[in-house]
Amino acid sequence: MFFTLANLISLLRVPLAPLSCYFFLYSNKTENDTLCFSLMILAIIALDGLDGFIARSMKQESPLGAKLDIYCDRAVELLFMLYFAFIFKSLAVWVFYFFLLRGIIVDSLSFKDDKPLGDSFLRGSRFMRAVSGVLKVLMFTGLAWSPLYLSKFIPNPLLDFNIVEPIVYLSVLISFLRALPTVLDFLRKKNILSPSSL
Repeated sequence: MFFTLANLISLLRVPLAPLSCYFFLYSNKTENDTLCFSLMILAIIALDGLDGFIARSMKQESPLGAKLDIYCDRAVELLFMLYFAFIFKSLAVWVFYFFLLRGIIVDSLSFKDDKPLGDSFLRGSRFMRAVSGVLKVLMFTGLAWSPLYLSKFIPNPLLDFNIVEPIVYLSVLISFLRALPTVLDFLRKKNILSPSSL
């Protein structure tokens, strides 16, 4: 069944991402506006955990729901990255293209399978999904609080917000590592890569 509560929560996140960016784009970018935008980002990404919890607790898990969750995750992260890279200009453009290419490769390799390829600790564990989600919250909220706007209301910030840069690189690294099991599993299934060659 498509119209389950879990699936509806997954779908709800997709329009919420551009709406939150639209709000921030046309706000005065005061401290309260930035805080509000940060809370919106947190809520939108937190809904990803909620839809999974509801699907498990209400016995609504399905291959379709799992795929929908993945595609909605992808849409949300790319919408935020598109905003920060091309409109807000606080994210390097290559990061957007990396996540776009990574999503196309991983999703196209797993498209026909009910169970995602490379279902391993890196790819499928709740711990790694949580790490990835927390990094994205830190990255997006950190990008919103860029020094360009931070200086408006905190003349000498105690916290150097250049810390966002290593968070971005760490997020890219974790995303790359989580993609590897899918690529390797696909190569093994096509007999391009044998287990003995690793």
